[in-house]
Amino acid sequence: MQPNMRTKLQGLLVSLILAVPFLFVSDSPGDFEDLLANLEKQTYDYVQEKVYLHLDKSDYALGEDLWFKAYTVAGPNHTPTPLSHNLHVELINPEMRVVRRHTVYLDKGMGKGDFAIADSLKAGTYTLRAYTNWMRNFDEGFYFKKQIKILDPLAGNNSNTPGEPPPLEMQFFPEGGDLLAGVPVRVAFELNAHKELAGRIVNGRGGEVLSFYTSHNGRGLFKIIPEKDEKYYAQLEDGTRFALPPIKQEGLALSVDNLSDQDNILVKAQTANTFMKNEAYLVIHTRGLVGFASKLEWKGSTANVKVPRKSLVAGVVHATLFNKEWMPEAERVIFQKQDLSSFKVSISTDKASYGPRDSTTLKLKVTNSLNEPIQGFFSLNVFDTNQLKPEAFKEHIESSLLLSSDIKGEIDNAAQYFNTENEQAASQLDLLLMCRGWSRFTWKDLLNDKFSTLGHQVEQGFNIKGKVTLRDSKKPAPRATVKQVGVFEGIPIFAEAIANRNGEFEMKNLHYYAGDGALKAKDRKNRDNVAVRLDTTLDFERQLMVPVRSGIGTATSNVDQEYLTGIKEREQIERAYSLDSSYTDLGTVVVEADAHQQKFTDMQRGLVFNRGEYGVNATDLMVKGQKFVNALFILQGRLPGFNITLGDAGEPNVQMTRKVWSIRNPDPPIQYYIDDAPASLAAVTSLPAERIERVDVLKGMRATSIFGPSANGGALLFYTKTQEEYNDYLTRLAENKIILDKSTMSIQSGYYKSRQFYKVDYRGDLKNEVKPDRRGLIHWEPMIVTDENGEAIITWFNADLETNIHINLEGIWAGGVPLRASAEYKVEK
Repeated sequence: MQPNMRTKLQGLLVSLILAVPFLFVSDSPGDFEDLLANLEKQTYDYVQEKVYLHLDKSDYALGEDLWFKAYTVAGPNHTPTPLSHNLHVELINPEMRVVRRHTVYLDKGMGKGDFAIADSLKAGTYTLRAYTNWMRNFDEGFYFKKQIKILDPLAGNNSNTPGEPPPLEMQFFPEGGDLLAGVPVRVAFELNAHKELAGRIVNGRGGEVLSFYTSHNGRGLFKIIPEKDEKYYAQLEDGTRFALPPIKQEGLALSVDNLSDQDNILVKAQTANTFMKNEAYLVIHTRGLVGFASKLEWKGSTANVKVPRKSLVAGVVHATLFNKEWMPEAERVIFQKQDLSSFKVSISTDKASYGPRDSTTLKLKVTNSLNEPIQGFFSLNVFDTNQLKPEAFKEHIESSLLLSSDIKGEIDNAAQYFNTENEQAASQLDLLLMCRGWSRFTWKDLLNDKFSTLGHQVEQGFNIKGKVTLRDSKKPAPRATVKQVGVFEGIPIFAEAIANRNGEFEMKNLHYYAGDGALKAKDRKNRDNVAVRLDTTLDFERQLMVPVRSGIGTATSNVDQEYLTGIKEREQIERAYSLDSSYTDLGTVVVEADAHQQKFTDMQRGLVFNRGEYGVNATDLMVKGQKFVNALFILQGRLPGFNITLGDAGEPNVQMTRKVWSIRNPDPPIQYYIDDAPASLAAVTSLPAERIERVDVLKGMRATSIFGPSANGGALLFYTKTQEEYNDYLTRLAENKIILDKSTMSIQSGYYKSRQFYKVDYRGDLKNEVKPDRRGLIHWEPMIVTDENGEAIITWFNADLETNIHINLEGIWAGGVPLRASAEYKVEK
């Protein structure tokens, strides 16, 4: 990592970290200093970023939308990342193929986005994957991954059909790592299936030593004193045998009691021979933050250490035992619960119950132990518990950042280990970590000064290289000026570069949304007689594709039939209340799908939505000499019911017939998309027409079935040319002797601009609208920030059904502590 970034991150972390006592005792301070210096280097120079996506729902149906809030943190204290601004989020189908990909802009680690679940997709188990470019320097196991079910409401059965189960396997995990002759040890075991079964441990002669049974999700635990030169097997009731690990004659053993003492971690080290006495050292850390480091003092062949919990930060804790040569001999992973006594998160509604379509107002307040306000970043989903079950959300921000992101393999329902109503949660989690302990680094590499190769840099925007040439010539335009033109997050862009003597230029860390990015070039005399050619862009779809490993899209549990029933009912309502007799075929202007099918399957354009009801091939029009003010005017005079008028200030006023009319929104606006990403009308009008390959038009039910009620006014989809299509376009222009202004260049790719969640508004007479409201997801609010008083107010309108409503709040303190809260209320007549 660049030194200035390390200083920035480390300074930020130091300023935010809570005071933690650090126990350090050693007769060999030089050795400890070397070890801890390398651990510090690993922690800060090779800082880990983590991602958590808060989703609006647990399952989805074809035609629905998936909404997410991204929390990206960095460093051992989970500070909202000051590093990456680019987050890559992917939707992966059951065949391990990326079917949709967004690059999301991160502001102080926070971002938002969505996926439209097109009805052209197949139902099945999909995977969401999210990561930054910096995270690519490390194991893919640390990417955010979450399986979701995508259902077909018209299918007779959405339940997963179980295939042939794999052969039963059984793994053994002696506490600390090894079986030592004559040393009592606890051995955890795990089956590759969630089965309840019993068996017995037998020796090499078939004699029974002890019996065992599974206690949680195919895992269990037994205690054994291995005998020298003996072999042991786990024998199941059907006679199947699995061999335990071989027995070592000497070494160090480590056991940790993380359950019996409320204030301390009880650590016990044992040795299999007297030679190794007084030659062991213990280091305990959480994500590189050391809470204990000491040489052990033996009593006989045992050394006991009591480590105060207050010396450890929350999360996955690694206790490692080193021998006299500083080689790790044993390691145990435990979990330290988060102490939230310094934080109070309260959410309260203005009433305990509401009538159908009533407005609900929620107040969020976050304070510390002194009742002082705290700034936090939050997201909120509100849903009908008859259609969406709270227990179906098997992950939350606390379980993800503190547990799932720091151990190997996927965890089935990580949230259960944080359920305060589960009396066995602590012991079940301890058993899980005996089976799944995993470090982000190996001590051997660390002791040998071997660190990761940093081949992927932190992305804080998009990097572009190109060349400015004289128009209609390959001669360079030296000292030409290239400017990025546009607006990002409401702020005008003023990025600029000066080309060298060869006309070459480079611009770094540009911010722009897909379809909004453009470059304008002038020669050194401020003339437009130049052309911009881009050599490379950070086009994620083409250059940043991370291979999908097998085993991501495994099967999930059966589908909740109440959820499916709700989907079908809502679809019937939409059809019944969206009747439209004004359908008009565009006739000869319609683009034939077969001729353009290859283009529709291009990763950058039209992968999800495929095609509209009508289409206009913009290239065919322009190579015949037709010119347009901007991309929007391509449709003028070519689409029945479409008209553009100019306001007093010259702003376009767009009208399109065949809208899905409703009482609450009698004149719904048109939705605009550029390369399937939501865009503003201003973005469309700023897009040069020559960059457009085609325009697709969606109206009526076709629009609402894909984009939801937000597209009641119809949708216009603008698809830009690929580089190959643009080159072909230039060739065709030259053949027809048509001159094009090449001094302006549209930049491919860019940040995904999230759509706005449709918020029902039943104020005034709209409360009496006859169309039934059967929403399962009542509200989604992704970008909540508490004010100077530690407060935020959120308002929404309820649906028609009498039911219980669940409020789920997730977020993070600016200092890195994950926070969450929940509440419920009733809707009744």
